[in-house]
Amino acid sequence: MIFRVLGPVEAVHDGSSLSLGAPKQRCVLAALVLDVGHVVSVDRLCEAVWGSEPPAAARKALQVYVSNLRRALQPIPDVAITSHPDGYRLDTGPANVDVHLFRELVTRASSALRPAETRELLHKATRLWRGEILSGIGECPLRDRYAPALHEECLRTLEQRAAADLAAGAGADLVSELLVLVGDNPLRETAHGLLMRALDQSGRRSEALGVFRDLRRRLVDELGVEPGQQVARLHQVLLEAEDAEASGRAGGPDGVATAPRVPGPRPVAVPAQLPPDVPDFAGRAGEIERMVTVLTRTRSELAVIGLTGPGGAGKTALAVRAAHQARAHFPDGQLFADLRGSRDTPAEPGDVLAAFLRALGVEPDQLPADVGDRSGMFRTLLAGRRVLLVLDDASGALQVQPLLPGEAGCAVVVTARSRLFLAGSTVVALEELSGAEASELLASTVGPERVAAEPAAADAIVDACGRLPLALRIAGSRLATRTDRSLAEYADRLASARVLDELNLGDVGVRNSLMLSYQQLDEAEARTFRLLAAAEVSALSVPALACMLGADDEHARGLAGALVDLHLLAEPVAGRFRLHDLLRVLARELSEEADPRTEREKAVHALFVHLATTAVTAVRAMMPALGGADLDLERPARTLEFADAGSATDWLSREHTNVTAVSLHILRQPDPPLYALAQLTNYLGNYAETGAYWSGWQELSSQLLERAVAAGDIRAEMLVRMCAGGSALRHGDPKVAIDHLGRFTDHCRAHAEHTRLGRGLTMLALAHLAVDDYDEAFRCLRQALNAHRRGGNRRSYATTCGHLAELYQRMGPYQEAARQAETAIEVWRELGGADAYLGADSYKNLGFACAELGRLEEAIEWCETSMRLADEVGYTLGRRPLLAVLARACRDAGRLARAAGYFEQALAEPDDPRERPTASTATETLHAELSDVLTRMGRPEHAAASLRRAS
Repeated sequence: MIFRVLGPVEAVHDGSSLSLGAPKQRCVLAALVLDVGHVVSVDRLCEAVWGSEPPAAARKALQVYVSNLRRALQPIPDVAITSHPDGYRLDTGPANVDVHLFRELVTRASSALRPAETRELLHKATRLWRGEILSGIGECPLRDRYAPALHEECLRTLEQRAAADLAAGAGADLVSELLVLVGDNPLRETAHGLLMRALDQSGRRSEALGVFRDLRRRLVDELGVEPGQQVARLHQVLLEAEDAEASGRAGGPDGVATAPRVPGPRPVAVPAQLPPDVPDFAGRAGEIERMVTVLTRTRSELAVIGLTGPGGAGKTALAVRAAHQARAHFPDGQLFADLRGSRDTPAEPGDVLAAFLRALGVEPDQLPADVGDRSGMFRTLLAGRRVLLVLDDASGALQVQPLLPGEAGCAVVVTARSRLFLAGSTVVALEELSGAEASELLASTVGPERVAAEPAAADAIVDACGRLPLALRIAGSRLATRTDRSLAEYADRLASARVLDELNLGDVGVRNSLMLSYQQLDEAEARTFRLLAAAEVSALSVPALACMLGADDEHARGLAGALVDLHLLAEPVAGRFRLHDLLRVLARELSEEADPRTEREKAVHALFVHLATTAVTAVRAMMPALGGADLDLERPARTLEFADAGSATDWLSREHTNVTAVSLHILRQPDPPLYALAQLTNYLGNYAETGAYWSGWQELSSQLLERAVAAGDIRAEMLVRMCAGGSALRHGDPKVAIDHLGRFTDHCRAHAEHTRLGRGLTMLALAHLAVDDYDEAFRCLRQALNAHRRGGNRRSYATTCGHLAELYQRMGPYQEAARQAETAIEVWRELGGADAYLGADSYKNLGFACAELGRLEEAIEWCETSMRLADEVGYTLGRRPLLAVLARACRDAGRLARAAGYFEQALAEPDDPRERPTASTATETLHAELSDVLTRMGRPEHAAASLRRAS
């Protein structure tokens, strides 16, 4: 058995690849594989699949994926996905995971005593790399997070293997492979150096020199930098070998001539320039461990860490702490320089080099005048030595490049607000602290006893500070000097006052720190940053941002990218952009000063039109037969189309919170488009009925109803009453639902609005059903069918047939329940069978009726069909009752193993507040029935355990 992630995600047993299902399901498996043997929390798994803002149904969908994966892995011995209180764990040996096997081989190769053994182990390792890493799982955050680092790890191992082959004289066999590697990585200097050596070994030195020329041209044209010391030195050696051959002199033993090494000036001092470590440093344990590992491990090239993050994220403190922890590995000294990259006058590389050279013992009168000469002297001085450099607050790669040593024994940590493009560097990008880290930092400043005494207030302060280290240190310092002030009082000040005014201490302040990045923007970028605060949304996609700015997608992406580079905007998932809370405050302040109110509102209105019309398009794609009028709004500048129900569902799961937030913002304006908002709320009600969106929909519908009544807009009011009635029904208040829906249906009758009347009567029937008024529920459903016939809405007709089937299952006869369910399925098929929600509900109702009629094989088939359709779109409403009925049908049909599996899945489903509790789905009932099945299967110990849980 082998789990593979170094290429397409696979699980291979006995030479055959197992069927792992849809991309998101494969993503769940990949997340478990990458953390094999450890519990992966549900939150982490949801984030791996859906990002930092998973849909409301994510946990339900995750349970489905895990259940399906368990079935796929069930035949494999010694492999299981086990459940734990806070997540899941893949139980198997690390040797069954390709990435662990890969790393073990590389580790063994590094300690092998014989070169031949090293080559063999590295060849075995690189054969495990099968192409694009973590492919086949879709564009999920897990892939964005892990694939680049794993790809780099594989690339470096491939380069190590090639170097070992070259040392064995196998250069001619490597040329073709290295040509492909260089073609795929046109700026990778190590790969070019290996190709140059392979060509030289093959007697093709002129081609090797041409490789260097091509590399240099690309580096200069694309990055504005010269090749690094290592590949430049190799180029020089090859040139000198050419000259040596031309003059009849022999080359070195490996066929490459060796240039004489000219000793440079030797340092007379060992610098120790690191600033003091921060005594109350808190958090960032993972980043520190990663940085120290990179700085201290043995390697064949210069170690460079690019530490980036927004102002106030604690980059300097982290760099200094990691440097102090690694300093013992650099006995020849540590150098530190403030490059002032975010200031008006960044440090000149020549001045920094002069300071470094003097610290290394060079007399002032020996300093070269030219920057290039100083850089060369600096590299010469560091040759063969182990020196650590910390370059703080860099403006970019051009400022840093002349300051880099040329030796593998040295290491460099560079901090910057903007992204750094340094070839071969390890990037460590800082975001805000975790909640626990932020609380630890606050406690270290104000005292743990004060935080323990007021935990809620401490959490409020942490949230107000956006978990930004600088903000927390300032807040903590203010509280530390005012022991008479409670944390709750200060939390109130942060919540009610201008928070950036509070987060200021003398010359040090969060506003000043963030403004240093803002001041580096051009006017278009600055306008983008300011307008982002106008929309109270969690994250914006590229099309949404383009609509706000009145720009095309490419231009909007470029503007957002500039903000991301300066860490004024986060991109947690590719193509989605988020403002940090404190940056939002700053952007709002700046926008109020610089942008007219009309411009801000115009941008938000454009965003609203885009989101609202796209939401309607998505609901229609999910439910193709839904029908309904377009929104009473102008056409948006940009519309999105959806290829299928799945892509529409994905869009709504990402954007429904934004749709609500922007709609509420529009609703608060002096003259909002009430009827368009009511139409939107009505459409979104269909999405809410899938179980994904109740809280946001309820908030929007209740506030909209209040505003419509106050404005006397009867059309909007009645449409919203239907929405409010549905919300009240789902939240266990059927009497309120009956009031709203009764008014709505009376209005529809008076105005002959048949389609809306049918839907309103269906919902009114469900409200009567909730208070056990079966006769009134039956009457409403019959009237609803008649209204749907007159209105011509076939989907709604099928939905109402489904509700009649549910009613007949309670009242009898069951034959009528089956007939109504079959009618719903016939209509679903007439409509093309594309609406998975309608299909899932209809087959579920038919399966339930067949189970009651004793038609067990049909019941199993229809219930499993329902489950398959629901899984396609992550529809989880009614899953526990469905699994319970399926388990009982399998039991009664004598399929005990399947019955036990379905009972276990039903028990794993959490109670759903949207579902009416029944004795048949109670946990104790299901445990007792599972115990009976296990007893009949000859598993008395498991049966007894289940029975104990039942009691």
